Amino acid sequence: MAKKTVRLNAAQKKGLEKGRKIVAAKRAKARAAGKTPKYIRNTRKPWGKDDVRELKQLIKENTPTRVIGLKLGRTVASVRDMARDEGLSLKPTNQSPNKSRAKKKR
Repeated sequence: MAKKTVRLNAAQKKGLEKGRKIVAAKRAKARAAGKTPKYIRNTRKPWGKDDVRELKQLIKENTPTRVIGLKLGRTVASVRDMARDEGLSLKPTNQSPNKSRAKKKR
């Protein structure tokens, strides 16, 4: 199926350009102030040995998948895929397998 092209009128184009300039100015201001992003984005970059080593360490520490993704600069899906490829489980190791039974004990 072919992609549908969208035509913009002059006012829409001007608005887009203005928005892009505002975003670029905000980023430049943040860079000048010495602010850095909270995390580095590694999306679409291949996984290196150091990334896999850090992934294994974070999994051992029972770090949630979303937090692992933020620390490594990867998406949650990417973290899950790499863990599966490495044969690692993302399930927490410090929880009882029968939570309901543990609560019912008197």
